[in-house]
Amino acid sequence: MSRYSVNVPLRDGINDENYQGIFEPVMQRIIDWYQPGAIVLQCGSDSLSGDRLGSFNLSMKGHAACVQFMKKFNLPLLLLGGGGYTVKSVARTWAYETGLAAGVHLQNSKSPFPWDNKTDCQQCQITSTTNTMVPTMTLMSKRQI
Repeated sequence: MSRYSVNVPLRDGINDENYQGIFEPVMQRIIDWYQPGAIVLQCGSDSLSGDRLGSFNLSMKGHAACVQFMKKFNLPLLLLGGGGYTVKSVARTWAYETGLAAGVHLQNSKSPFPWDNKTDCQQCQITSTTNTMVPTMTLMSKRQI
């Protein structure tokens, strides 16, 4: 019986750039090798910076870049949630990624979603001058990769 599982060990504190540098070539090779008729992408948000149980430093844009990359294969794409233990980050991430999958860009200047790199989006304040939300930055471990 063939095996259809790929496990890639990653270090704590991995950031967007390093994660993308692993995710894209690995997924490209998997798609080339198996030539699937559809993709099921599990979008666990416990890899986001600031997650209560996760240990990675991905921003929502970095996390969503995986969805964008998988869309490029033009195959039917089913997104599944899973993982993610900081409710506000999970909700924002899944809403953003669902929008990307549907071809709807949710970010604009009056968006309640603060898509700033390395932001855990746990504490945001509305600024009175622009009526937009400004995230407070919180980084996880700063261990070297």
